[in-house]
Amino acid sequence: MIFIFTLLFGFCILFFPLQGIREFKSEKLSYKIIRLIFIGLALSLIAAGIIDGVSYVNNPEDALP
Repeated sequence: MIFIFTLLFGFCILFFPLQGIREFKSEKLSYKIIRLIFIGLALSLIAAGIIDGVSYVNNPEDALP
């Protein structure tokens, strides 16, 4: 059931760089890189949560009690 926390954490991290996405073209390069790193981290956490959720659905007996 840890996939729920992974998904929520990923969506929370994803929300941060999406605020002010309109100014993306006029930002400094370092801010663009930081924004893209956060988006990549969030997407990887969301993907890990989805994979963990699918494995939980397929094998619920293997989950922690």
